[in-house]
Amino acid sequence: MKVKFILMTSLISISIATTSVSAQTVTVGKGAGILWRGFEFDITHTFKSESQRHPLNSGILGVSSWSSSLSCINKGIKMIAGYPAFSIGDGLGLVVEARGHASYTRVDGTHEILSGTIGFPETRGSSTSRSTIIPNSGDYWCLPASATDNPHFFKTNSSIVTTLSGSWLIVGDGTQKTGNYRLFPMLLSRASYASLNQDVQVFPSNVDIRVTTLDCTVNTPASINFGGATRNTQPGAELAVQSVPLITTCGQHSDYVNANINLQFRAISNLFDNTPSRLALDQGAGYITGEINNGVTGSGGCAGISGLRFDNSPIKVGNLTTKDISKTFTNQITWRLCSGGNNLPTGSVSAAAEMSVTFN
Repeated sequence: MKVKFILMTSLISISIATTSVSAQTVTVGKGAGILWRGFEFDITHTFKSESQRHPLNSGILGVSSWSSSLSCINKGIKMIAGYPAFSIGDGLGLVVEARGHASYTRVDGTHEILSGTIGFPETRGSSTSRSTIIPNSGDYWCLPASATDNPHFFKTNSSIVTTLSGSWLIVGDGTQKTGNYRLFPMLLSRASYASLNQDVQVFPSNVDIRVTTLDCTVNTPASINFGGATRNTQPGAELAVQSVPLITTCGQHSDYVNANINLQFRAISNLFDNTPSRLALDQGAGYITGEINNGVTGSGGCAGISGLRFDNSPIKVGNLTTKDISKTFTNQITWRLCSGGNNLPTGSVSAAAEMSVTFN
């Protein structure tokens, strides 16, 4: 079997949130693109349809602003660094990356299901009766159940069940100014025809964004080719190994801060058996592990589970102080190809993960 492992490094110079009793602060740098990813959510909620009407600007699946959960976000969204973002400040925006579905009953008793994506990469879906659903012109982050205003659409007093899961991104175009920015909660969208005793938050309260001049890059091979490997169906058997440099360089130009420097890895080809330290092959029945030397992670042996995690957990490689203009952290990372058992595939196989250098 021939194995190629792709390590995507497009997310560089992002940060993680630090939590205190009164507020949460997300520190980001001056780079362009995705500066931060986090605040995952997974929510299921049941509403009650109070009337039959379907106003087009009220999405049945989506995210609303803190000021109103009764309608789609119809202002404040603009393209920042190529992403549909809720503007925070000059060159800085908040993006939702979510997937979900809604089930409801139409006035004729027909049960219908709508599903789709909200925010990034786009707001688009489909339903039992419609092959394509897009937001109403001028509305964002919401999918309506119908393409038109309809006074007789929903069955009155029927249940509307909405499920939405995803995470949030902070994006910048490189022009963002250093300083602090306050973010307000975002809510699970509910239409003006649906009853709910309280709003359901999908983005927390009391979040501050701090923009600094701190910037980091990582130098490591983005493509690991294990070459030919002998097939071994013994679970946990090591099939191949590659060790490569992992060099992280960070600098700050003004407003110097103390910061822990972390690496985060997110599985694109999924986790093997839901084990955070095992990156699944696209073709299944095998996995890849990682190990960073100097005690940064535990052993990445195929039979263990203490190696590098692929669940976006921060892995500290060093720190900067207010006295450091720049600093380089030099490590080795060892990748291992491992057998998942009897169904281990033959021929060419692949896996992929996303790496970010983060700080807090």
